[in-house]
Amino acid sequence: MKKLYFAVTEDIGDGFVRAYVIDCYESDNIVSVLGKKNIVTACLCSKGKAHEVVEKWNDSFKANGMYFDITEGL
Repeated sequence: MKKLYFAVTEDIGDGFVRAYVIDCYESDNIVSVLGKKNIVTACLCSKGKAHEVVEKWNDSFKANGMYFDITEGL
């Protein structure tokens, strides 16, 4: 089965966002896979491109003070 890769942005609230990759199989219900979170943007990409896009988005969010760091406070 073929895997699909989505570069997604999630709205955390209070002006914070983060980006990450979601992978699923082509037989999965995409609406269900992407509907689990507060996803604002979902771009279908190759595996490598999805990770590249996510890295650039997160760099931009960090530069603008909008990035939500899930490791902060651990």
